[in-house]
Amino acid sequence: MTSATFSTHRHGAGAKTALTVLAVLLLVVFGLFMLTSDKITSGAAQLADGLETAHAGSGDLAAGAVTLADGNAQLADGAASAAAGAAKLSDGAGSAADGATRLAAGADSLAAGAQSAASGALSVSSGSTKVASGANSVAAGVDSAIDGVAQLRAGAIALRDGVLSTQPGGLIRSISDIGLIVDGVGSSTGTLAGVAAGSRTEAQNLQAYISANLAVGEPLTADELTALLTAAGTWNAQANALNTNLLGLQNAISGTAPIAPSTTPTLKQAMGALSAGVTNLATTKIDGANGLVGGLDTFRTKLLPLQQGAASLAAGASDLNAGASKLTTGTQNLAAGSTTLAENAGALASGVGALASGASELADGTAALSEGAASASDGSTQLSDGASTLDAGTAQLADGATQLHSGASSMTFGSLLPWVLVIGGVLVVLLGLWIVHRVRSRSAA
Repeated sequence: MTSATFSTHRHGAGAKTALTVLAVLLLVVFGLFMLTSDKITSGAAQLADGLETAHAGSGDLAAGAVTLADGNAQLADGAASAAAGAAKLSDGAGSAADGATRLAAGADSLAAGAQSAASGALSVSSGSTKVASGANSVAAGVDSAIDGVAQLRAGAIALRDGVLSTQPGGLIRSISDIGLIVDGVGSSTGTLAGVAAGSRTEAQNLQAYISANLAVGEPLTADELTALLTAAGTWNAQANALNTNLLGLQNAISGTAPIAPSTTPTLKQAMGALSAGVTNLATTKIDGANGLVGGLDTFRTKLLPLQQGAASLAAGASDLNAGASKLTTGTQNLAAGSTTLAENAGALASGVGALASGASELADGTAALSEGAASASDGSTQLSDGASTLDAGTAQLADGATQLHSGASSMTFGSLLPWVLVIGGVLVVLLGLWIVHRVRSRSAA
């Protein structure tokens, strides 16, 4: 009895415990479900919003990927063009390097030529200086010659005027004195040697007088010349006694007037020759003086163009000297400039060589860039395709999130009321069973 009571009591406690645990679990599950359903609803809403944003972003990403693909295609084309241009630039830089090298060589040659030109210009300048000095000397000499011709002309005129001017006494009286000597010789009883000696003395006096007077330009008139000739004729008429001494007398008066040589000269012949010589002397002197004056006038006339030409020559030589100085300065500047050009041309050649090397490297780099751009174009195309796929996936995901949000939103208390009633009914049934069991247990006892 006691054992049965104990067993019944234990059986009732177990059922009670099971029912209590089941009820608590149902309530906990229901509470957790209600709590998580709100969070699920909120999360589904956020997920739907995020997926909508992701869908919009994936659309933008797809559009950007398409734009990127187009840009990469253009980049590939531009890189290909750049590669071709860089190759041409490399070739042009190589040609420029060759040209710069030739330019440097030409600049060196130009510098050497400019140095030679400068040396030649210095020589030209020195020569032009000498030419200018010589031209000035020529001009001065011509001026001196003209002055000398003027003086010579004045002297010739003075000589001519001296021959034609009046001179009392003089040469005619000397000839008359010689005539008296001849007359004296004709009537003299002296020796022939004395007569010859006296004639020699008078002839020497005549020679000295003629030389002295003609040397100083003593003038003679036409009347005096006529008287001189008359006296000489008289002297010839009186010379018959001196035939044997003609040679000595001729030697005594040699140099005063030309006397024609003769193997058997007579004094009369000698006096005739002397008279002719005096006449010839006077005539020749006058004609020669006139001719000298005329010739000097002509010579002076001819010297005037020479004087002008010498002056022009001196002026031209001065201009030549000035031009040569400028030429020297210019060639020196040219030499300095060509030297600088040669130095800069060398630097230019080095720089162009470096440019050619850089252009070659640029050509290689642009070729690599072209290849990379082509690869980037392919990758951007793939990216565009992936972005399109991603956009489609995010669209589907957004739809699923929307559906999830709709489902979570439908999990409200009103929508769960049937399930709550079912669970409540189960709990009520369990509670009723437990009460029935409990009543039976007590009735049996």
